[in-house]
Amino acid sequence: MAGKALKKRILKEVADNGGVDWLYDQIASGVTVAELARRYECSRSYISRSLNEVPEYKVALATAREEAADALVEQGLEHCSRLRAATIV
Repeated sequence: MAGKALKKRILKEVADNGGVDWLYDQIASGVTVAELARRYECSRSYISRSLNEVPEYKVALATAREEAADALVEQGLEHCSRLRAATIV
């Protein structure tokens, strides 16, 4: 029973915060599912399952992860460029 109440609370809070757009923004900006799990004091797998059961949230998670991965690659390339420029000086 406690699990169902927690799932209901998580889904309600996500919806109240802006639903799909909020979830997308969180993940795309670098917040991990593990961090969301810590906020709700549950396991990563529990919150992942709960969110992925909502089709719109599942799509938002997948596309936001791609965006976050692209951002990480860009950051890595920027760091490499700065390091290379620093060694040339």
